[in-house]
Amino acid sequence: MKVIFLDFDGVLNSRDYRDIHGSSGAGIDKSKLPLLKKLIDSTGAKIVLSTSLRTYWDKDYDKCDHYGKIINETFAMFGLEVYDKTPILDNGRREDEILLWIVDNPGIKNYVVIDDGFLSAIHINKHFVQTSDSEGLQEVHIYKAIEILA
Repeated sequence: MKVIFLDFDGVLNSRDYRDIHGSSGAGIDKSKLPLLKKLIDSTGAKIVLSTSLRTYWDKDYDKCDHYGKIINETFAMFGLEVYDKTPILDNGRREDEILLWIVDNPGIKNYVVIDDGFLSAIHINKHFVQTSDSEGLQEVHIYKAIEILA
């Protein structure tokens, strides 16, 4: 299985989008989702939420809160679905949460981490696509992610 570890802020939205729309729609700029769909269609990868918004989402739709349901419904409009989410560790280091998810889920063929933040784990570096908080996900990021997952 191929996996996309997905952040939202600075990936599925931008600073300008958040300034205008706030967190409505779980902070998802729908104009970014066709790019994510292109990545999924090109690689067959599964989406694992690494965003802080993952706390609102659950595999069981009935256990999702308001924002978790919005995530599912918005993604579904573009033929996308969330496969899973990373665990939450006390240290709050996203890279550690990603690495723990990988250890707990054997059979991962390859993965990419898409995030606007700096992740310091050496194991993640060659799997990392860094976006910009000011622009969010762009076509160039999709090409890099496809190359990583190939």
